[in-house]
Amino acid sequence: LNTMPIDNLIENDFAIVYENEKLGDLVKRISQSRRNTFPVVDEDRRLKGIIQLDDVRDKIFRTELYEELAVKDIMHPVPDRIS
Repeated sequence: LNTMPIDNLIENDFAIVYENEKLGDLVKRISQSRRNTFPVVDEDRRLKGIIQLDDVRDKIFRTELYEELAVKDIMHPVPDRIS
């Protein structure tokens, strides 16, 4: 593992979402992204959780939820990390 170039392994082209944003903001990011995973960060850009496209697939077309549902209510807590 010590000889592996870590820069080649780490993906960093994710569209981030803020935990206090609403579902409508997330839907906009989804429409502009080619990814299925969206990191959720706080205002200091610290990772708080993740959202998978499958987590919101059933909500995307329910526009009445766009301003009601917060990203932090949909996200999964931060997964295990390696530093």
